[in-house]
Amino acid sequence: MKLRCAGFVHSNENASLWSPCARAPLRGDRFCALHRDAVDGAVLTIFMNGFSHGETHPDAQEIKSRRIARNQKAKNARLEASPQERAATARIRSRREIADK
Repeated sequence: MKLRCAGFVHSNENASLWSPCARAPLRGDRFCALHRDAVDGAVLTIFMNGFSHGETHPDAQEIKSRRIARNQKAKNARLEASPQERAATARIRSRREIADK
């Protein structure tokens, strides 16, 4: 059985999907050279920047604040919508839920 790299790459069909890497792993490793370098770089970055368990990136609070503001803005828009707009949105949501089943 031919071994393959344990890494993943963006799918050719859809950039938001991932596919298993088709390359052969390095001898004695689970990853190909490209993925081994990526994993080593990521781990080194974590160690060098001192991010341990429970710590977050310095920009995390700002990103979280922007997301909360965006969600609040969307919630306010829904509350200010007319009854007809709210009914239309509810119908769209229920169709999505039915399609997801």
